[in-house]
Amino acid sequence: MLKKAVICSGLFLMCATAVTAGPYDEVMRKYSQETYFTGFAEVKASGDQYKDRRRVEVLSRLDIAKKIKVTIKSNTVDIMCERSGNAVFDDKSECINMITEVVEESVDEVLEGAEIAEIGEDKAKGTVYAVAVLQKKTAAERAAVSSRESFEKAKEHLEKARVAEDETARQEQANKAKAELMKGMTYVGSVSALDEVRSNAVSSFDELAQEIKKIEENN
Repeated sequence: MLKKAVICSGLFLMCATAVTAGPYDEVMRKYSQETYFTGFAEVKASGDQYKDRRRVEVLSRLDIAKKIKVTIKSNTVDIMCERSGNAVFDDKSECINMITEVVEESVDEVLEGAEIAEIGEDKAKGTVYAVAVLQKKTAAERAAVSSRESFEKAKEHLEKARVAEDETARQEQANKAKAELMKGMTYVGSVSALDEVRSNAVSSFDELAQEIKKIEENN
């Protein structure tokens, strides 16, 4: 009798878990946190199905964006504001401020690969929800391409700075190189899922940061 009671209790708990598990929990089982960024949004149903669905789609993507921004700052500040960044920026606060300025652009580009994995209505709660997912590896590969492009632009500006005829033009090109360098590192900082991408970017950053320092010291 006791054995049967235990079995029934176990079945009850399993059923209760299945009933209370929300849509986000279900999707999380399908999309590993090691492989995907995930975003969740839920709003009260207004009666306008199109409007509600559109809102939760946008908000779920923004939820991913918030998580990526945290990743950018934790990964990028260390490299740019603590390491060779000291050669480029006057102080740490200037470095952090510049990261904040360019982070939106890199996040928007990374989010282009985000997809809505699930969208629906919870009639019991009277809400509409959506779950967005972004594959980390795909996003990292896209970020790697964007970072390389930014580093190439930084090199072009540095070359123009070297042959500039006056200090004003030289400093202008150096500032443009600095901006591209910052942009390139935020792309990498946004999705550091690939160690190779990160290590190659750090190497390029160190080299370009030293070049910018040389040009500015010659002004």
